[in-house]
Amino acid sequence: MAGFVLLLAYFLLVKITLYEGMSYSSDFFSHLQSSYTWFTEGSFLYETIYGATNAIHSYYTILLFSPLTILFFGHGLIVGVWLFSLVALICIWQIKQFSTIDKTSLSALLVSPVGFYLFDNQYYGFNIETLFLPLCVLWLCARLNNKGSLLVSVLIVLTKEDGIVLLWSLYAIELILKSDGSLLQLMRDKAWRKRFIKLTVVCFLGFIFSMMLLSQQAENLNGLTSNFNATSRIAKNFSMLAQHLANPEHFLLINGFAGHLIGLLFLLFFGLFSVARAKGKMYTGFFLVVIPIFIIQFYSSIHTDYRLLWAPRLSYLYGLMTVTCGFAMLQWSANENVSKRAELSKRIFFLYFNWVIAAGILIQSDRVLPWFTSSPRDSLTDEEQASLRCVSEKLPSHTFILVPCLLESQFHQHMTTYRFPNRDLVFGDYTYPYVKLLRPLRAIIHVDSKVFQSTYKSHDAQKLFPNFTRYTVGKVEYAFDPLLTSRVQGCFEKSM
Repeated sequence: MAGFVLLLAYFLLVKITLYEGMSYSSDFFSHLQSSYTWFTEGSFLYETIYGATNAIHSYYTILLFSPLTILFFGHGLIVGVWLFSLVALICIWQIKQFSTIDKTSLSALLVSPVGFYLFDNQYYGFNIETLFLPLCVLWLCARLNNKGSLLVSVLIVLTKEDGIVLLWSLYAIELILKSDGSLLQLMRDKAWRKRFIKLTVVCFLGFIFSMMLLSQQAENLNGLTSNFNATSRIAKNFSMLAQHLANPEHFLLINGFAGHLIGLLFLLFFGLFSVARAKGKMYTGFFLVVIPIFIIQFYSSIHTDYRLLWAPRLSYLYGLMTVTCGFAMLQWSANENVSKRAELSKRIFFLYFNWVIAAGILIQSDRVLPWFTSSPRDSLTDEEQASLRCVSEKLPSHTFILVPCLLESQFHQHMTTYRFPNRDLVFGDYTYPYVKLLRPLRAIIHVDSKVFQSTYKSHDAQKLFPNFTRYTVGKVEYAFDPLLTSRVQGCFEKSM
């Protein structure tokens, strides 16, 4: 266990290094603001790009991070995610039914290249769905230890509106793998079939209720959010899917759906093959319960070019696969017909697959060794970096600032946005109209660099805010509310 804890600590060190190197943006800071604005702004689940987050997704689990993010901002969010994985790892080693090699194999699923891929979540830095991997492991531990499964189940449901579908899959695979007989025999068993139907009906009704609640929130919060809400997004995805189906070549090849699907099936199939039970029950059972999740993830990925291997999408299926492997290893260990040598060799194959093949598919070397590669921060001179740090420290906490996406980590103790607050922002097929803001814009920062791609131009700021005081340090341009000038002018004395 100590080795896995050290490796997990390395994951934390790498992510903090990437964060401070300005490698994360966008969704990370939307989640960060959503976690603490109930405390600082008096507005529940609010952030500056989309407005009311709970009009788009049911990200209620993000509130668990509030104590850490209120005190430590972005670093608190990173540590909070890491703690979930640490607790899941510790729980694995508390399962009495597992042998040491069982615990090692399951830990290797959690603390692995794929685990790091989900933890890193390249470019975006954080999406609440990546919590599904440690939550699935915690659910498995709770079920095997016969305590705490209700609490973990509630956390899974509150993480996102479709979390209840994942929960259905978890309970369904448990019903299948912990019962004797083939899947066909189980279907013929009246008592088993009754339990399965009851589970399905309860979760289906729960999912319908979750979507209806989300739709109602989108209407009730219309004054505090853009039209990019749950209702409009569902309608938009239907329209895009119809267009893509009318042009299947574009759908399969240009959008990359086929490549992502092959990669996903490769990951799941070989991961399951490494711990497969006899008679193929594990295969059929897993792919039966994975269908609802796959359909939802496929539909959710329409507006992101069908990126099924994107970390927030993959976390559902990889978390379910981890639980499936856990139950399978438990049943496998009880099978006296399997020799110890065969058992060991198959699990070694599993470790080989997870650590070598998956690493080659998903991990880029510059992510796991960030100290030896350049980061966006490296494109700034020492003088430019010093001025950014100084301004961030001098401004009052939670000042509303307009900055490029990749600069948000430098100003994580403030309310940042990368779009003009009184102008529609167009990204691809979507238009994000004006969002009601809870604070006036007090500062604008622009970097004249291709690395820091801004959604606005410096001359736009001059037109819209002509009374702002302006400074320039190298390629970094600043504009401040006159009331803040006395606070920050010391940061520019050397450059004036």
